[in-house]
Amino acid sequence: MKNNIKIQTGFTLIELLVVLAIIIIITSMVLVGFNRFGNKITLQNVTYKVALSIREAQLYGVAGKFQNENTFTAIPVGVYINKIPVPGEYAASYIIFSDINPQNNKYDAESVNPKETVEINKLIGGYSIYSMRARRAGGNNNDFVNLNEAYIMFQRPEPDAKILDQDGSLYDLLEIIIQSPQGDRLKIIVNASGLISVQRVIN
Repeated sequence: MKNNIKIQTGFTLIELLVVLAIIIIITSMVLVGFNRFGNKITLQNVTYKVALSIREAQLYGVAGKFQNENTFTAIPVGVYINKIPVPGEYAASYIIFSDINPQNNKYDAESVNPKETVEINKLIGGYSIYSMRARRAGGNNNDFVNLNEAYIMFQRPEPDAKILDQDGSLYDLLEIIIQSPQGDRLKIIVNASGLISVQRVIN
């Protein structure tokens, strides 16, 4: 008479727990990497939006989109950048404006001259201007000044940028560093020649 021996195969509880732990670890790593990638993409989008707003102002200024109602001459167009946050509302703001009156290379607040406002943009969601500095016109490569407010002006027919601070001092280069909530950063560089670029920040 033959003995029928049944051999049962399968996983022990310990083996299942080990496999489950490995799956959880791998899934966590994938999710963390995906979130990190998503954050970097969002930072790129925010930074390029600021850079494109500056480019938009340049196009408006060179094309003479806004004209004086009396003289029909082209009005300068600029971007006013303010890195000072307003708690509970936004971290920083940048405004495209037409320098209608008195063409003082400054943005006259909406309460003073609402016609100057073309577009108001705000940095929210934890994104902010980490730093903003400008290089003095005619200075050396290391002659930078930290700014809280800056004006970038464009006027027909040249694409050149006129970079100024609140006091009207001229600069030949402006660096704006945008920071994400996770601490990643990208840099916008505006040159007096009108060149606008986005670069990585090397720590």
